[in-house]
Amino acid sequence: MHAASGLSGVQDIQTVDLSGKRLETPIQGVVVRPAAVQIDERGLLTEIWRQDWVSADAERDTPQCYLFTLRPGIRKGWVMHKIQSDRQFLVSGTVRIALFDARRSSPTFRKRQDIFLSIEARKLVIIPPYVLHAVENIGQGDAVLVNAPTHLYNYVEPDKFRWEDSIDSPPDVAFDV
Repeated sequence: MHAASGLSGVQDIQTVDLSGKRLETPIQGVVVRPAAVQIDERGLLTEIWRQDWVSADAERDTPQCYLFTLRPGIRKGWVMHKIQSDRQFLVSGTVRIALFDARRSSPTFRKRQDIFLSIEARKLVIIPPYVLHAVENIGQGDAVLVNAPTHLYNYVEPDKFRWEDSIDSPPDVAFDV
């Protein structure tokens, strides 16, 4: 038995309530929608995206959809968009999506948020403009994700800005938006 005065560690803080719901306050505008999986003798069905899941008309458009993979231990990001929102959904693997709110006018300015996705906990993650994000494969095999951004990729003038900082230390940037 350890006496309280002899402990040198730091006690964990509460991260979930009794129902299992995370207590973390999300970054303003970020939506995390758990996937509803329908299973029967034929297999399973999971909806990835529905227009009626969001209210703003601009967020309903899906002009493009693509699939990307990450090999084990690989990270993509930090990246940010000025115009588009990303809508990312995990198909297979295990990833951490790290978010950082760089909007000075946001009530969650400078907040960090980590979202973990796996085949047991698939979610649609909607990331608004000016929220920096990075995706890291923390699993043993390739991770496969689908992204359905709100705007077409502009090959001439891409709406993508990159930083090479560590996933644990987001870039020191701020934007007046």
